[in-house]
Amino acid sequence: MRATKREAERYLFPEARKVETTDHPVLRRKAHQLAELLSAIPSRLCQTQCHVDYDPDASSHEPALADDNTRFGRIFLPGWQGTIIFGSHHHMIRYLAESFYGGTGKRPSVGRHRSQLTPSELRLAVRLDNSIASAVERLWQLAVTGQARILATGTREEICDSAKDGPIVSWLNFALTTKDKQTWPITLGLSAEAFTAATAETGNQPATDTAEPDPVWQSRLSRALAQVQLPVRAVLARPVLSLPQLADLQVGDVLPVAVKSQINILVADRQWARGTMGEREGSAALRIEAFSNGGVYE
Repeated sequence: MRATKREAERYLFPEARKVETTDHPVLRRKAHQLAELLSAIPSRLCQTQCHVDYDPDASSHEPALADDNTRFGRIFLPGWQGTIIFGSHHHMIRYLAESFYGGTGKRPSVGRHRSQLTPSELRLAVRLDNSIASAVERLWQLAVTGQARILATGTREEICDSAKDGPIVSWLNFALTTKDKQTWPITLGLSAEAFTAATAETGNQPATDTAEPDPVWQSRLSRALAQVQLPVRAVLARPVLSLPQLADLQVGDVLPVAVKSQINILVADRQWARGTMGEREGSAALRIEAFSNGGVYE
């Protein structure tokens, strides 16, 4: 039997809980790190820049959103005890879908005032769900024994139906802000067991920066590096002359050189490789035999 709205509300934010869960120092630090991971998701999904902030003042025993336009998901983390669920708003999903098509109005015309997501919006929502699950997995990777996956998605009643443990005791509320200053909430809920697991890391583990590299910045850097040109020289011989011999040289003089079997190849005046002389298609050519690794050839 499907859970009623009242049952779902009791599961998501039951009354009279006195667990001080939202101000735990480990959870607070993790929430800020998770905000950085979430900020990188929109650019990967739909090439739009957004920023996600964690608001400890807004985090409480209630989610920032729990209306009929909220899409909930339940995350399974192998080796993890308890339940983690998250919520994202339909309007945010629609905005990201619009951005995927190049901006508002660029995708096929659909009704704006509706409660159900279109097939294209659902496809993006699934990718968003999986990205959020991956961010949560990365955040607690030391306690997880496998890859995160989504067990269930749907309304608050449908998420309540899939519940396997006690109610949610702590909500971490985030705000996603777009480049045109629109803001939507994203919320993450933990059951009592999940809260215990989330805050059980040892105190002597240093905090690490788990922020993912900015994919837009990486792409631009890669393109810039691809345009860099470096001089490559092959040193056939290095004859040594005394100063008087050098002063006596005239046009037409011949310098005897001994070409070694192994020729040094330099990139920007740094030893890069060794090779042998040869010929290819009627022109002199070099065959690379070994690369230099700090003066040691491999």
